[in-house]
Amino acid sequence: MTFKNKKITFGNVDLPIDEFEPKNVKIRITTMLDESILNALKVLAKKNGQKYQTLINSILKNFIQQNLSTRNPRDFEARVRKIVRDELKKRA
Repeated sequence: MTFKNKKITFGNVDLPIDEFEPKNVKIRITTMLDESILNALKVLAKKNGQKYQTLINSILKNFIQQNLSTRNPRDFEARVRKIVRDELKKRA
């Protein structure tokens, strides 16, 4: 979604132009973490002067970027094909 050169107003509040860009949209989820992991993330986030949710988001984003950039799409396709073939054999 692009709002270039458009002023966005919500009531009496002017919103930044990139307010609704995908990188700025957050989705609330519920997840379960080990207590020790959460405590360590909170300590690390506080040490870095940020919120622990922001730290979790950053860690996940880095993990995904590293894994997507190092994997060959053909490897992924081959794995999916193998899984499908194996599942079809099981059902035959």
